[in-house]
Amino acid sequence: APTDVTSTAPPPVATPVATPAEPVAMPAEYQEIIDFLQSELQRVTPLIPSNYQKQLKDCDKRLNILYNHLKNGDLLTEPTINLLKELIEYLKTQNYEEAKRIHVDIATNHSQEGGNWLTGVKRLIGIAEATSS
Repeated sequence: APTDVTSTAPPPVATPVATPAEPVAMPAEYQEIIDFLQSELQRVTPLIPSNYQKQLKDCDKRLNILYNHLKNGDLLTEPTINLLKELIEYLKTQNYEEAKRIHVDIATNHSQEGGNWLTGVKRLIGIAEATSS
């Protein structure tokens, strides 16, 4: 049977695929969250007793989950991201009590978003506080 090229079927739509080389544009404020948490983790790493290396590795793994959600623009809602930014401001000024309070706020009121990564943030707060003296 001859192929009818004037078919009424719509042309195939090319689905854009995000390749690792071209990440989806992420808001700069998200990058600031990632940059700060990464630098804070790097800062505390040499200060940690070797018996805490396992917690540190786990913390890093969990923070990477957060970074991926930020990069992909999924899971996290604006209120949670705003709380994260606030938490980071407290970490920058070494106000660990307020940082922990915000962590509890996220854990309590945004638990469905905190899932796997929030423990990493909590650990980082604890490690930062323990190594700040």
